[in-house]
Amino acid sequence: LMMDFDIKRTSRRCHATDRELKPGETFYSELVMDDGEMQRVDYCESAWQGPSEGCVGWWKSQIPKHDADRVYWAPRDVLVAYFDELIKADQKPDTIYVMALLLVRRRVLQLIETARDQQSREFMELRLNREKRNYRVLVQSPEPAEIERIQRELAEHLFVDKPMDEE
Repeated sequence: LMMDFDIKRTSRRCHATDRELKPGETFYSELVMDDGEMQRVDYCESAWQGPSEGCVGWWKSQIPKHDADRVYWAPRDVLVAYFDELIKADQKPDTIYVMALLLVRRRVLQLIETARDQQSREFMELRLNREKRNYRVLVQSPEPAEIERIQRELAEHLFVDKPMDEE
């Protein structure tokens, strides 16, 4: 089950000053856990004081000078950190499954095999190659409305307007 995502852009507002971020302006984004929910928070450069307590991942970006149609992923390390936090929280099996599919699609994770446990539940065995780390994710079948909600959540947290320089 692979799906395309309806990509939403950030609000383009500084969390600290509530000022609109202007085209060409540099800003910082971070992912933080807030009451058990992952939140994306954007800061203008002058208000950025470094990653806050509980920060899962952060990156520097720039508001495009024109309204680009294409939206890009957050850096790989942020995607992996977000995925790790979802697994650690173990509260959103549908979101974990969809995020795993996206990471396979982006070639961050490699699908090794699918297997069934003693209760006949199907799992994907995945590998994070650089770190030689394995994951076991329960295969889900989210309803269309739930897929839309997951898409909005992931887009809000993990997409940027400009490609990131990654190592």
